[in-house]
Amino acid sequence: MTPIRTERLILRNWEDRDRDLFYRINSDERVMEFFPFRRDRAQADAKMDEFRAWIAEDGYGFAAAEMI
Repeated sequence: MTPIRTERLILRNWEDRDRDLFYRINSDERVMEFFPFRRDRAQADAKMDEFRAWIAEDGYGFAAAEMI
């Protein structure tokens, strides 16, 4: 996917450097309060791999948001 850049934000494909933060977000009790479950590390990695595969196959999908 081509990154989308604004004055304060970049929407981009997931990178390996995002894995730790993605796991921390998906395993946090407060963040996931209204979701059916929290993800362990393996589940978070698998979900990120799924997001990356969707983008690779379709050219779009759930993007990583990075503040500038």
